[in-house]
Amino acid sequence: MGTWGQANRRFLFVLFEGGGNVPPMLGLARRLVERGHQVRVISEPANEAEVRAAGCEFTAYKHAPHRQDKSAGSTFLDDYKGKTPVHGLFRAIDRLVAGPALEYAQDVLEELRQRPVDLVVVNEFLFGGYFAAEKAGIPHVMVVPGTYEFYAPSIPPPGMMPLSGIAGWLRDKFYARMFNMLIRHARPGL
Repeated sequence: MGTWGQANRRFLFVLFEGGGNVPPMLGLARRLVERGHQVRVISEPANEAEVRAAGCEFTAYKHAPHRQDKSAGSTFLDDYKGKTPVHGLFRAIDRLVAGPALEYAQDVLEELRQRPVDLVVVNEFLFGGYFAAEKAGIPHVMVVPGTYEFYAPSIPPPGMMPLSGIAGWLRDKFYARMFNMLIRHARPGL
């Protein structure tokens, strides 16, 4: 297994309160703790009890958007208010993915400077976590705790099966264009 199989590795998990993303991320963190590794999670105060129940240390965001609780009224990711599905995606990019990327990076970088780790494990949409790990020179990985939502040639859009023929080609081209539009929207914030 090499040196990564040895105990006492230090991990920093970077996540946000998005509902369904938290249990799989903390399940992974819990398994690392059970194998003797040290796991810290930087996240929103709303997740602190679950993080500690998984056996991990907890650090709250200072700069990045965060929720104190999980009530509907405390959400900042109000993509459901979009006038169209695309407008909803733009709102999510502006409020989570790209808009606050610098703030997430600041929090993660501060944490890494105070207490270095061997690996940073980032929830897929928190690009600031990757930026901070890269700046600190620390290896980092993206974890996709749900459906893979990024475009890749010959991978069907999220939640869809491969489709052959002209219908599949058209669908995949449409998704590629849509994904590129979202990336163009995110680029200035990133």
